[in-house]
Amino acid sequence: MAYVQKKEWLEHFKHCSIVGVTVRTKTLLAVVARRTPKEASEWWEPDVPTIPVSINLERPKENCCGGGEYTGVAWPSIATARHIGLPYHTLVSNRNSRGEVIPMGGGREWAEEFIFDFNLDKTVHAFSCKRLKSLGPVVYAVGVGRGVFCRVGVNQWQDMGKNLNAITRAEQDQADRQNGGEYVYIDDGFADIDQFTPTDMYAAGGAGDVWRFDGQQWIRVPFPSNEQLSTVCCAGDGYVYIGGEGCSLWRGREDTWEKVAPGGSSILWNDMRWFNGQLYCASDYNFRVWDGKELNAVTHKGERVPISGHMDAADGVLVVAGGEYVMRFDGQDWMTVVAPWLS
Repeated sequence: MAYVQKKEWLEHFKHCSIVGVTVRTKTLLAVVARRTPKEASEWWEPDVPTIPVSINLERPKENCCGGGEYTGVAWPSIATARHIGLPYHTLVSNRNSRGEVIPMGGGREWAEEFIFDFNLDKTVHAFSCKRLKSLGPVVYAVGVGRGVFCRVGVNQWQDMGKNLNAITRAEQDQADRQNGGEYVYIDDGFADIDQFTPTDMYAAGGAGDVWRFDGQQWIRVPFPSNEQLSTVCCAGDGYVYIGGEGCSLWRGREDTWEKVAPGGSSILWNDMRWFNGQLYCASDYNFRVWDGKELNAVTHKGERVPISGHMDAADGVLVVAGGEYVMRFDGQDWMTVVAPWLS
């Protein structure tokens, strides 16, 4: 039985699909859901109600959720801000041209923030955030135009992409040649970012567009494919893992890369996380773990774990959320946090 009880589920999750999750602490989670009544498929994306919900596993089951409802938010991403000297709080991004971010939680009121306002050197002409990601005490935002920003405090974003220019004509021509002479769209910006340390970071996206940050500048990585990339994970085994087309898996570092798992899906990975000494990968339809040789379905006590979607790991727990479900793994046992109440 799910931790979240029927009353809370009816208020926060009925007719919703969960599209993102973040771990604030091992007992405090936050998800972002979209309202999905039958007519939602005909709505313009920003008109679909966006519902961030916090779930406190230390509160009584009947009163463990809190959240609100927003309109005007498109393709939201969610992350936890762990800035030193501030209460942990949640950030939700809005994929518009100014890079809007909505802070919430932490027991205080927050004002909305606009990442593009901090693009003082005009390294990009606009910034549409594709992903927020918490790495240590800062939150990174990546998106179109190879934009990379980091949040170091309340309404304090630093532009990290000063030597990351937009796709050049030469790069486009090279990608077309690699694609057999046919045009391939590569100016998609970054889809994900991760780090071993703040002076050894990787960002990936577009058509084989991979860059490494050495603490001073971004360096183009000679990635051996122009397939679409969606995720990157700097793992505990010393490798960088990158998710490609069809949920393929690449492994390498700096200038050495190999495809270790072919893609057999019609979609991309949503998230990758290193947890408990293993690499976990989640897409809308699959939840897999890499055993060093192949990607296998995640199982527990001989049974397949029935979850897929989006994922985060922090404070000793891995949380997966998608559709109508949220599940948490503490390294020993799986806990169903949210599931539909049908009666």
